[in-house]
Amino acid sequence: MILYSDPKLIGQFLSLCDSNWHMCCFVFCKNCGYTRACEYPDFLFVLSEAGAPVVLPAADATILFSTHLDPKECLLTLSVAQFCVLYENYLKKLQVPKEQCPVRFLQNLLTEQCYDW
Repeated sequence: MILYSDPKLIGQFLSLCDSNWHMCCFVFCKNCGYTRACEYPDFLFVLSEAGAPVVLPAADATILFSTHLDPKECLLTLSVAQFCVLYENYLKKLQVPKEQCPVRFLQNLLTEQCYDW
């Protein structure tokens, strides 16, 4: 079993959701339209104290919580297109390249911020 997320990002995510995946939003990445095939589709997100989404691949959550995630048991279920519309202004502010998956971009950005010394 391999985790795709950085340990500090995982710690931040778990802290924000009180280690309860039911308190997160589930996003389906089927037919997302980005050019590169995703290594780990679907993700959970929870809001930071500032209201920004903190993302975690569903594959990582399945390992961390030792259970099959049922999206119906999450607070909210969205498609990746709905997620992008919901956070459109935020993603524009971050200047996410159009050809790059915004979820991967957010994950990389959040990981970098964990090590912003």
